Amino acid sequence: MTWDKDDNPSLINFASEFAENWPGDLQGVHMHRNGNAESIVRPIKQVTPDTPVSQIVKYFTEFEYETGVAVVSDRKPVGLVMREKLFQRLAFKYGYALFWNRAISNVMDEEPLIVELTTPLDAVSKMAMERHRDKVYDLVIVTQRSEIKGALTIRDVLNIITEMQMELAREANPLTGLPGNRRIEGEIQRRINLSRPFAVIYADLDGFKWFNDEYGFLNGDMVLRFTAAMLRETLGKAGDREGFIGHIGGDDFLLVTDTVYTWDLTQTVIQRFDREVSRFYPDLPKRTDLKREESLDRRGVPVSRQGISISLSVLECRVTSSNNLSFEVISRYAGELKKTAKRTSGSTAVWQVLNDTGLENSVRALSHDDK
Repeated sequence: MTWDKDDNPSLINFASEFAENWPGDLQGVHMHRNGNAESIVRPIKQVTPDTPVSQIVKYFTEFEYETGVAVVSDRKPVGLVMREKLFQRLAFKYGYALFWNRAISNVMDEEPLIVELTTPLDAVSKMAMERHRDKVYDLVIVTQRSEIKGALTIRDVLNIITEMQMELAREANPLTGLPGNRRIEGEIQRRINLSRPFAVIYADLDGFKWFNDEYGFLNGDMVLRFTAAMLRETLGKAGDREGFIGHIGGDDFLLVTDTVYTWDLTQTVIQRFDREVSRFYPDLPKRTDLKREESLDRRGVPVSRQGISISLSVLECRVTSSNNLSFEVISRYAGELKKTAKRTSGSTAVWQVLNDTGLENSVRALSHDDK
């Protein structure tokens, strides 16, 4: 699918709504398929602020498909000139006489949208659509450490985001709409390649099999959708623009976030889950018709009938070299940490740090009663 402002007069409305709700009902989910500005950046003509307007007009006349020129000083962008706007300005009475020999700095946009090369495309789209209506179709200048690298067209941004959304829909869990295992693995590998600290949070529900047995799978599905929405919303409100949440399957979820968010995030998840999940069984204290006082978990081990709780296993990855880390290593350590979390009754979070020398010996724990 492609979007063009001439063929689609409602593009502004579509794009604004798209950016505001991206990705659909999956707020707090970040998409990656090289999904940042670097993946679609294009070269752009660069001129200095003292370049005469006449030279820019000649450039646009010679290269009729070029839509914009970046004004640059010491490799840093200081302005943007869009073809259509320049010609509109010159078309006014005395426009050519006034500006023809003047510096382009007199007519350039001094506040173009500038993003870093690593900026996620969903964030670029949102920022672009929040501009004044007159600037919606302007190029977006891309920099790397403040030096210009090129530009993005809004058409390219919306095309790739649309493709990514369609890809997500194909691979998403049909119940929660969250990315599945392939995208989970891809996101963890992406974080490893960045060689920056990050945290993997394994979330699963305790007592979910009991709930399914006693209240039925339809109500069980409602609990899973609630959990997905709660995790998604909490991650989104934490402030991590690159936070990721996936659905491994069943009652198992996985979040990937920056390590600075893990403490507040785990606290909020436990508090919200314990406060809100009980609405799915408000009659539990009064019921006398339950089949048994105990249910069996997936391994056949008896579990007490006390409602549903959530276990969070947090593995903080502080390995400085990507050569010392892999998806398989993280999965193994996270799996072991999950066993520790499951041994604690009630909603709890346990976390451990993985650094260049291996796992730290200490395992920290947080439960609802600790807050």
